[in-house]
Amino acid sequence: SDLDLFLGERYLITHYRVPFEAVSRTRERVKREPSFLARGPATVAHAIIDILVDEYLPLMEKLDAEVDGIEAAILDHGGPKLLERIFRMKHSLQRLRRVGLHQRNLLSRLAREPFPMIPEEARPFFSDVHDHMVRVMDLNDAYNALMVSSMDAYLSVQSHRLNEVMRVLTVFSTVMLPLTFITGLYGMNFDHMPYLHFEHGFELAMGLMIFVAVTMFLFFRRRRWI
Repeated sequence: SDLDLFLGERYLITHYRVPFEAVSRTRERVKREPSFLARGPATVAHAIIDILVDEYLPLMEKLDAEVDGIEAAILDHGGPKLLERIFRMKHSLQRLRRVGLHQRNLLSRLAREPFPMIPEEARPFFSDVHDHMVRVMDLNDAYNALMVSSMDAYLSVQSHRLNEVMRVLTVFSTVMLPLTFITGLYGMNFDHMPYLHFEHGFELAMGLMIFVAVTMFLFFRRRRWI
C-alpha cells in the first residue's frame, strides 16, 4: 500500500487506502501536544516519515535472523526446501531494494534540496531520516550479497555431496567389475574349460571372487578413496 503526503506551507494532507500506524501515532501526538502542530506541517510530515523508516528496523532484524538460519542450514542439510528458502529470501531483498531506492532518493532530495515548504531549521531532521534509510539500504545490500554467497555455498555443498556419492558408487562398481568378469567367464557354455568339472570349482570361484573383492577394498582404503 502507498502513503501520499501533500505538503504545503500551512497544511499537510495524507492519502492512503490502508491505515498506517505512522499516521495514527502522529495524529495522536498532535492531539496530545498542540505545540507540536505549531511547529509547522513540515515537522508533522517528518514525524510520519521518521516512524515509517523506523519500521524497517524490526524487518531488518528478521531478515538478519533468516540469513543466519539459511547459512547454518546449508552446512546441516540441503534439498529443494532450502533452495526455495534462499530464492524467497532473494526475492524479498530485491523487492525491498526496489521500494527502498525510491524512498532513499526522495529523502535525499528533502534533506539537501531547498523546498519552500520545508524551513531550514527542519532540514536536519529530514537529513537524519535519510541517514537511517541509507543504513537500511546498506544492510539490504549486505544481506543480498550474503544470499549470493549462500547460493554459491549451497551449490558447492550439493556438488561435494554428489561427488561423494559418485565416488562410493564408482568404488563399488570397480569392485564388482572383476567379479562380473569371473562369473561371466565361467558362465560360458563350453565343454572344455579349465576347472569346469572340478569337484570344488564353485568354492574355488567364490574364494577367488572374495579374495579379489577384499584386495581391491583394502587397496582403496589405503589410497583413502573410501
